[in-house]
Amino acid sequence: MVSNGVPLEKVAQYLGHSNVAITYQTYARFAPDHLQDAAEILDFTQIRKVR
Repeated sequence: MVSNGVPLEKVAQYLGHSNVAITYQTYARFAPDHLQDAAEILDFTQIRKVR
């Protein structure tokens, strides 16, 4: 589900987990790309130029 864009919170709710941390600890390690879109926002070359 996460690999197809479903937020982890919704996956946790669907699975009946009382806390999203349970879902993350159990399943997120199997889909490490779920943070790829967040990482792509960072432009480290711009950060280095500011310093």
